[in-house]
Amino acid sequence: MPVPDAAGSFSSGSLGHTDPFSGVESQFAHVEHSLLVQSQEVQDLVLHVARLTARVDALEAQQALLLSRLADTEQDVELASTRLAVLNHFLHSLAEFFGLCLGDSEMAASSSSQSTGGGQDAASSWSDLPKKVRFAFSAAGDPPPDHVLASLFSTADDLNLLIETWGFTMGSPEWLLVHDILSKYQQDANAGAARAWKRRALAGVAFHGTLEKPCSEKLPSLAPTKEWLLEKSGAKRRLLRWPNRRSKKLALATTDLTRAKAEADELTRWRMRLVKVLKDCRMPVCNQALFAADPDRVLQSTAGCVRASTLRSRITEWCKFSLWCLALHDEHFPAHMGVLVDYIEELRDEPCSRTRLRSVLSAVAFIEKAGGIDKADHFSNHHLVLNLVNVRTAELEVDAPAVRRAVPCPLLLVIAWELAVCDEEFPKYMRAFAWTRLFKFWSSSRSGDLEGASFDDMIMTAEGLRGFFDRTKTSGAGKKNRFLPFFIAADAWLARKNWLAVGFAIWKGPEFGFERDYMIPRPTRHFNACKAVMASYSDVCSLAKRLLRLLRKPVLRSDDWVSSEEFLISSDSLLRVFSEHSERASMATLATWAGVDRERKEYLGRWKIVESSDVYVRSAWFVVTTLQRFLVRSCTSMKELLSLGIGEIQERLKSFGLEDALALAGAEQLQMPREWALWRGRAFLGQQPIDLQRLSTPEVLQERGPERESRFFISVLGKRKLRRLHRSGACCTRPERVACCEFYDVLEGVPYDVECKHCFRPERREQEALQEEESDADEDSSSSSSSEKESSSEGS
Repeated sequence: MPVPDAAGSFSSGSLGHTDPFSGVESQFAHVEHSLLVQSQEVQDLVLHVARLTARVDALEAQQALLLSRLADTEQDVELASTRLAVLNHFLHSLAEFFGLCLGDSEMAASSSSQSTGGGQDAASSWSDLPKKVRFAFSAAGDPPPDHVLASLFSTADDLNLLIETWGFTMGSPEWLLVHDILSKYQQDANAGAARAWKRRALAGVAFHGTLEKPCSEKLPSLAPTKEWLLEKSGAKRRLLRWPNRRSKKLALATTDLTRAKAEADELTRWRMRLVKVLKDCRMPVCNQALFAADPDRVLQSTAGCVRASTLRSRITEWCKFSLWCLALHDEHFPAHMGVLVDYIEELRDEPCSRTRLRSVLSAVAFIEKAGGIDKADHFSNHHLVLNLVNVRTAELEVDAPAVRRAVPCPLLLVIAWELAVCDEEFPKYMRAFAWTRLFKFWSSSRSGDLEGASFDDMIMTAEGLRGFFDRTKTSGAGKKNRFLPFFIAADAWLARKNWLAVGFAIWKGPEFGFERDYMIPRPTRHFNACKAVMASYSDVCSLAKRLLRLLRKPVLRSDDWVSSEEFLISSDSLLRVFSEHSERASMATLATWAGVDRERKEYLGRWKIVESSDVYVRSAWFVVTTLQRFLVRSCTSMKELLSLGIGEIQERLKSFGLEDALALAGAEQLQMPREWALWRGRAFLGQQPIDLQRLSTPEVLQERGPERESRFFISVLGKRKLRRLHRSGACCTRPERVACCEFYDVLEGVPYDVECKHCFRPERREQEALQEEESDADEDSSSSSSSEKESSSEGS
């Protein structure tokens, strides 16, 4: 029964007026609050345990370090003890040797004995020693100096061993006599030895203070800058650490399989790093990959076909930005666009390099694409971010120095390379390396292209050398072009016609012809052969500078070009002018000066690659080799071409701080002699001049002649080689604008995939088109007649 209160009403606890769930809610709230407090305590405990764990790890590391140091100290003590024992044994052997050589001959009793610490009693005691012992220390039988006596033996065991080496038995009267006398002499000599050692130490310090510092007043005052240290100091920095794992593995690779495996391992490592980044950012592609049997392997494919170096640069830049995001809102991916904008502004205020902002933008775009984010939601594509990067980059470029372009190679340097290849007195490896310099010059190749060139894939014919590059910056598996072809004509020479064949024979010889998938291996110590290891970029740069130092200046003697006794490059400043990109920039510069248009010039350095089909290779072979012969002939008739690179060399020498006169003199050392044009021009006597109009790129590429008048043609497009059938002149597609075409007059048996909808319309549409054309023609005729009537009426 409910109990009424003092006022006569029921209390709040009565069943009639109380909510049955009010107590439960309060208990639930109390329990929830308790759980929150306990969870906070658990988090604090976890954090405390993590800190303790880190402290324990640090203590363990310190303990391991102390143990290693203790072990090193013990090893040092053992080594010192061993050395001391060896020294004692040597002294004993020496004493025994002198005892045996001097024998037991008596010395005159009147000989004056010298003792530094024993007085008259000590002198008489020394004379009591057996003759064998006395003459073991000196030829006159006198006592040795104090510092020798003090260091004669260190322990009683050493003394016992020393006495036994003289043939005395332990415990015999002779043994006891020698033992007592030597012990007393050493005890008396300790004080004199200490004074002698101190005097010698003081004399050494005084002598060191009187030494004159060599060249202290002759050295000029030099600014201790990094440029001075690297370029002018002469110091050689050792490679204590590899820049990355790929460089180390490639440098140690001895076979093609090892090199390929090193590149594959490096690519896999960075793909796994990308998978971790995507998981940390909780990208949408991670949720989709969970339905696969192996999600991590599927996520590795999000990197696409990019190289390991590209992955490394993108992920490294992203990780820096990710740490910024993590510090702001505890997330690896930016929560909104403002985070990216603030990061760009922060880099601008730092300030950073002018290319850093675009690197950040490329890294963000790469992660967004790999993470499966919709293109409309990309922060990197937003106009606000793009405009901000453009504006800030322009601000950073205001005070930035101009981009330094590579200096083209002078023609005199090319002649010196040709002479070096054919000079049998030159080191054999340097001859082969000079051939690679010429290869880069005539084929307009990068240094990285040579890492994908194999001599097994090259073909040498009477017309020249041809081959292809694999696994380069723009070619390889997964790229648009699997292989990049290169060509060098047999007539591409300036002073030695056979340089191409001679150098190719050296590389195919027994010392250099081992199987590999790269061009340049490392040399041996004496540069007579090579090692089965690929030369790195730094190795190639060093070899290029060494070759430039060895080259001699070419001169014309007896109607032939030979190497003189004078060095071609006599100053270190000229060595700094040329870079590894100089050879690639040379042929393009020559073609521009000779009037070659851009469309044909792009085929020299493979800047315009349409496809790797046989049709393109044959056509490009004709274009490139013809251009090479044309440029050689143009050098004999255009004196401006003989000064290739001379102006750039002079400007570069001025930028190094040389005076105008010295810079001009240094550049003129590489000036091509005028008599070369007359000498080389004799080979073109009686030949027809090369007409550049015949090298029209569309005609040559498609190998078109009479086929251009064909009724039909098929355009081959894309990676799938889609074959689309056209009628000549029926649509806006022109064969000259298509990379690959096939021409036919009859379509019987001709395979194709699709037909052009403009060339082959349906019959109804064809009739409608004809009617429209007729109506247009009628309207034109009617309008013309009406205009004539109006003009006649006005005239009347």
